[in-house]
Formats: sequence, C-alpha cells, structure tokens
Amino acid sequence: MIMQTKDGEVAHLPIRPGDVVYVPPFWAHRTVNIGKEKLSFFFAYPSDAGHDYEVIRQKGFAKLVIEEEGQPKVVDNPKFIKS
Repeated sequence: MIMQTKDGEVAHLPIRPGDVVYVPPFWAHRTVNIGKEKLSFFFAYPSDAGHDYEVIRQKGFAKLVIEEEGQPKVVDNPKFIKS
C-alpha cells in the first residue's frame, strides 16, 4: 500500500493476508499487487474522506513500485514534481 498527502509526503507498507490498513484522512492511496496470484481486498471509507485525487491524476504518486532482481522496490517517481 502506498499512501501520499497532497504535499507529497509518502508512506508505504506491505499488506499480507488478514491485515487491516488504516488510511488517514487527506491521504491518497494505491494498492499494488506484487504477487503472482489475484489480489482481493475489501475497503470502506466515508464519502468525505478528504483527499483531492486531481493532484494524483495530474502528477502521479511521488513513489513507484518496481521490480528489481525479482523483488519489489519502492523508488522515486522521476516524473513527480513536488509543489
């Protein structure tokens, strides 16, 4: 799970079967499946969660998840420009 504020602060954490993840208000989030199997998950959130995803649509996330030597790696997004 990658989470990011409007100002570009980023947090990331692995999710394993049975985990519960809390995404704080005003944080965008993206779930990335790094496994070979289908990822199924349930999420719930209030309609006024607060993050404006227009920023993500325009600039993307500050971090990307890539595969390097068969392992997931979180790296800076070279196309992300911090405001």
